[in-house]
Amino acid sequence: MFTIIRYTLNQLHRIVLTTRQNPGRVHQHATGASEEACKKAGFKDAVEF
Repeated sequence: MFTIIRYTLNQLHRIVLTTRQNPGRVHQHATGASEEACKKAGFKDAVEF
């Protein structure tokens, strides 16, 4: 569980860095990263449910 939280924090940090570089793609990048994190964590079914 802790690994999942840590991975999510890393993704959020990447989003922040990307946001500073290219503010126009914030929303798209954020949603894509969260979906990818959920898939890697195995929560795809939980999200759809």
